[in-house]
Amino acid sequence: MSVAEVFSAHSHIYATAENERFYTRIAAALAEKVSPRLDPGKILEVGAGTGAATIILKRYFPKAEILATDPSAEMLAHNRRKKLAHVRYACLRAEEAACLEDKFDLVFGNICYHWFEKGTAKGLAGLLTPSGVLAFSTPTSGQEKGDGNLILFRICRELGVKGRHGRHLSSLSRLRKEFAHLRNVATETMTLRETCPPALLGTLLRARGSWTFVFGPEADAAENLWRKYTTGRPLTTLSWHITLVVAG
Repeated sequence: MSVAEVFSAHSHIYATAENERFYTRIAAALAEKVSPRLDPGKILEVGAGTGAATIILKRYFPKAEILATDPSAEMLAHNRRKKLAHVRYACLRAEEAACLEDKFDLVFGNICYHWFEKGTAKGLAGLLTPSGVLAFSTPTSGQEKGDGNLILFRICRELGVKGRHGRHLSSLSRLRKEFAHLRNVATETMTLRETCPPALLGTLLRARGSWTFVFGPEADAAENLWRKYTTGRPLTTLSWHITLVVAG
């Protein structure tokens, strides 16, 4: 499945308050890193999805004009329903957005860079004004594990997916290499703990594309094993290691 197909299939779940709260918290942390450095007039948001981060951009930069892009028309439809002022929409992959003719003061992406092809940052940097900035948040590998993380590792071992299917989260060192061609690259990693009933967490992971990202064609089997191994647990915790990158 393409990235657009993965997210289109479950956009109605992605747009729920339970899911968007998670993304809003991370987007706000990233905007906090940008705002002392820049007051953008034009913003390109890639991987804009259902608009959780678009709302944060309007809150921090109320005068900015935003072009919100995403490869999924269904995700953008939820974003449009938020009726945000001075926001335009385009159904584009980030790799395609690099071909836009406009220039932007800020290119912003919340929890999406891990889906992009290698080298996408270099293409998007070509859209920046002379004082422009790239800002991304993305999950990376980390040491702290919740009980949910340990269950996911167990499923990986049982399905034998490591090195064969799906994708892998970047390490901080590999992520830095993606932005090494830019000046003034700043990174910061935050850890978020998400605790909720395991059935809900499994559904949220499906909406976020996590099963597909990690397990590839074994996604359904992995989700079935998740249900098996979390049966009887009232709550399950996942530790998310999120790296914020601001470069320009």
